[in-house]
Amino acid sequence: MGIAASPESQRSTTREGDVLIGITGANTGWVGHVEAQLAGGFVSQHVAILRPDSVNSKWLAYTIYSFRSQDQLLGGQYGGTKQQLGLDDLADLRVSAPSLQVQQERVKTLDMEWSKVERLLVWLGYQIDLLIEHRQAVITAAVTGELTIPAVAA
Repeated sequence: MGIAASPESQRSTTREGDVLIGITGANTGWVGHVEAQLAGGFVSQHVAILRPDSVNSKWLAYTIYSFRSQDQLLGGQYGGTKQQLGLDDLADLRVSAPSLQVQQERVKTLDMEWSKVERLLVWLGYQIDLLIEHRQAVITAAVTGELTIPAVAA
């Protein structure tokens, strides 16, 4: 039996529109949405696949990623964190489901806002790189004597 024909590979093969949720370890609670270019990949036993049929799948991913859902999934445990989710935890998750039209409108808005966040993260990464470079230049100048460091008053 080839890999593609096994029941486990069929269960763990991603499809466009799947919502992925990390269910064990440090990744417990993370959420992903499978876009067309990622369909056909495989997930491990540490990832649950949700295949919604009555809600916009991207809406579901955004909703599960929200503070309210994350708190519902992870927050009610001793110590405030949970290192593993079961299928019953996912089945018990309560999410809002406005009309499909409202879901689509909100997904469009959230996608635009997320795009802004991604651009800001790239810009911040660039700024951090510049600050690291500047810090190293200041250290080098101080060590080589090119920079005078004033004495501290006692």
